[in-house]
Amino acid sequence: MAKILVVDDSKLSRLMHVNTLRGLGHEVVDASNGEAAFELFQKCSPDLVVTDLLMPQMSGAELITRIREHNPEIPVVVISADVQQASKEHCRQIGANAFFNKPLRADDLVQYLDSLFCTGGAK
Repeated sequence: MAKILVVDDSKLSRLMHVNTLRGLGHEVVDASNGEAAFELFQKCSPDLVVTDLLMPQMSGAELITRIREHNPEIPVVVISADVQQASKEHCRQIGANAFFNKPLRADDLVQYLDSLFCTGGAK
């Protein structure tokens, strides 16, 4: 299974994503802001990062940019309540692989993971 870093300043959203991913058998680490997430990213070397956009201390966009500087290949998924097309396009331009709107349907994330990891296994 994959090691996944989940980043969201909303404790409820973060726990929902963590529980969904753990229920699928993935190893999950989580952070409540981009700064803490980047530290975990460097320590844990996750297979996938799932992040919110609007967070204190370091936004999701800043986190994606820093991740891309260190590892341009790791998949990054954005899950955000920001529905503006410009935000989605900006995320794509800085290296996000996928963008989902909140509230996230668990099936959408599961389907994406299946396509990413073929059978749900780690890369």
